[in-house]
Amino acid sequence: MYQSILGNIRPVLDELFMGVLIIDTEEKICYYNKFMSRMDENDLDEVMGYRICEVYSVKDSDSPTVESIRTGQPILGRYMHYKTARGRQLATLNYSYPLFVSDQLVGAICMCLDCTSLYSYVAQDREPESPVVPLALHDQKVEFKDLIGKNPIFREAVEVSKIAASGPSPVMLVGETGTGKDLFAQAIHNYSPRAKERFVPINCSAIPEPLLEGLLFGTTRGAFTGAVDKSGLFEHASGGTIFLDEVQSMPITLQAKLLRVIQDKRVRRVGGLVENKVDVKFISAVGGHPRTLVDELKLRADLYYRLGVIQVVIPPLRERPEDIPELTTHFAGKIAGKLGREISGIHSGVLQHLKGRTWPGNVRELEHVLESSLNFVPKGESLDLRHLKRSGRHLQSLPSFQNPQSGLGGPQAGAYSFPQGYSLKDDLVNYEKQKIITAIKLNNGNISKSANTLGISQQLLVYKISKYKINKIII
Repeated sequence: MYQSILGNIRPVLDELFMGVLIIDTEEKICYYNKFMSRMDENDLDEVMGYRICEVYSVKDSDSPTVESIRTGQPILGRYMHYKTARGRQLATLNYSYPLFVSDQLVGAICMCLDCTSLYSYVAQDREPESPVVPLALHDQKVEFKDLIGKNPIFREAVEVSKIAASGPSPVMLVGETGTGKDLFAQAIHNYSPRAKERFVPINCSAIPEPLLEGLLFGTTRGAFTGAVDKSGLFEHASGGTIFLDEVQSMPITLQAKLLRVIQDKRVRRVGGLVENKVDVKFISAVGGHPRTLVDELKLRADLYYRLGVIQVVIPPLRERPEDIPELTTHFAGKIAGKLGREISGIHSGVLQHLKGRTWPGNVRELEHVLESSLNFVPKGESLDLRHLKRSGRHLQSLPSFQNPQSGLGGPQAGAYSFPQGYSLKDDLVNYEKQKIITAIKLNNGNISKSANTLGISQQLLVYKISKYKINKIII
């Protein structure tokens, strides 16, 4: 029966980056995807046809999938923790839905997120005086002297950061991926009067949405299955600094709660009634222009104004080519030491080549290219173009990699008529996404009216809103 349910979506479920299983009305597993197999460390033939509670050694009353099929209702956001087939402790966040065909219940589907690394902080009890931060703090103490560059715009960013460090006002770091926003955040903290207190970084895009609120605000016993009275990262960082990277990835509803923390300096734990006072300096980071993110409904306008009291704009590496020689020397020395290799120097041709690149990955990409290349430098030799070539990175732009049989030889070899990463498909997607956002704004968030404006069905519009991750709340 489950074959008729899956239909054409089975290839999607097979490759989905979350665990998926389906049980029939006898509560036997009849579908089990690859990701679930890796999570549970089970082979397909070890679970197919067995009752779900036999495979996972849980009581019927504890299984959200069994509950969903017995009640005919979805069971959303339930935490489960169990041992895998090889004894590894696993914590998952589960969403179970009953499956119907022509109004007849035929089974239930469960989708699981692996939350093992975060569950230990959010749901388990620890001593309040020594809470554990699930995200490792940086071992190296970064200071402003460690921020390398003489480019005037870059130096201006450093000077603004020093001013921002001296007071309590929130700071927003604006820059492309790989420009070093996390290093600026550490330097600001270490230059501030709070330097001896905690610096707590958190990447808002890397935490599953259902866990993020509990992680930031803390939890109250009974708020969800397994929850205990637990302080969140805001309380943990009190007296120090919290760094919210990719803050635009935070759900809009959670952004509203964050705004209250900034304004009132108080935190209410999930499921709690009491508000706890906190004293935190906020540093946030966004990967695009803040006003564009506001226009795209990814960042609340009022939160932008509060977090962006002081803005530090970090220029991309392509706009500061004069800094590449110094950065290259710094990274080469650091990486050579890590690899246990002694190099005699860096060939001038390498520096010239590196200065000519556009570096979409910015400083982080430069560091990775150098690490890859230095693995091919024999002891005592200097880094040259041969080693860049052997590293297998960015081969098209190296002169020695022109294919004489391709008909593209000569000084124009390797040149492109379109910007790097250009895609007609991307252009069409961006155009459609912008049209949808404009329609939603014009109709004050009314989906039915927005669909009429666009000339499509309401169902199709809802699908596209989900596909493009557009938040329909109008700010």
